[in-house]
Amino acid sequence: MSQQDDTSAYPPSPSKLPLELERDIFEISARSSHQAAGKLLAVSKHVASWIEPIFYQAIVLCGSPDDCRPLQMSKRPMTILKKYGKHVRSIFINHIGLGKFASKIPRYLACCPAATNLSLWCGADLVRKFSVVRRLPLRRLSIEGGVFTPDAEYEIDPKSFPTLTHLHLVLAGTRVCWQVLILIPNLTHLGLSDAGPIDEGIPGVLQHCKSLRVILVIMPIAQLSEAEMFSEEDVSNWRPGYDDDRVVVLHCKVRWSWLQSAEGKEDMWEFADEVVAERKAKKLLRRAT
Repeated sequence: MSQQDDTSAYPPSPSKLPLELERDIFEISARSSHQAAGKLLAVSKHVASWIEPIFYQAIVLCGSPDDCRPLQMSKRPMTILKKYGKHVRSIFINHIGLGKFASKIPRYLACCPAATNLSLWCGADLVRKFSVVRRLPLRRLSIEGGVFTPDAEYEIDPKSFPTLTHLHLVLAGTRVCWQVLILIPNLTHLGLSDAGPIDEGIPGVLQHCKSLRVILVIMPIAQLSEAEMFSEEDVSNWRPGYDDDRVVVLHCKVRWSWLQSAEGKEDMWEFADEVVAERKAKKLLRRAT
């Protein structure tokens, strides 16, 4: 048993609450916001040992958008990750401001062996060099679509992601290729944004990727407040004839969704799951009446 789990290693709490209850209170407070967690780190060493896994579970490396700024690791990231990288579960890396940090990304990721949620927006050519990505137990990956192409020279083998269930592709003019997607063994959710010729690839995805439960088409953001977050669009308005229940057309900011997920709140994937489940329930109800 580690010292972190050994409650006898700490002096009695002045609050006279059972230590387990005290820990629950601190952890609930820490999960309310990243800022609150940061303040609680300074309470005491034993409280810090409870809060560190929460405070460091989501990080932003390079190019932080304004709404993710509190999670930005701008000072001594390598020093911090060597000590706390074991706690990291969600990572956001943007090409904006990447610059000289690009060569350091593989070392940063290697310090986070338990990361399951990675947004890596830094160019397909660069990502292909990061072999460490394949060694992470990723369940969710957001990445530029050029990484997964039918080009024989691509270096990222889709079969090397056995735990991946949710894949978001920033297409930026590239075409989604079902021939590659079917090689990802446990993929159930596909998200597509910055599409360009998106409708050239979706029919093949619908026909051949039968294991997909959700195909999320992310459209440019409408006039949404942070409180509203997501707005569904009728599929028939977007592309007549796409009546597959798995297709969900959504207006949202992907980085908002990542932040929601990092904070344990509803993200775009969970929203889409609810939409698909509701459609199926309505169909069953119609058949029963």
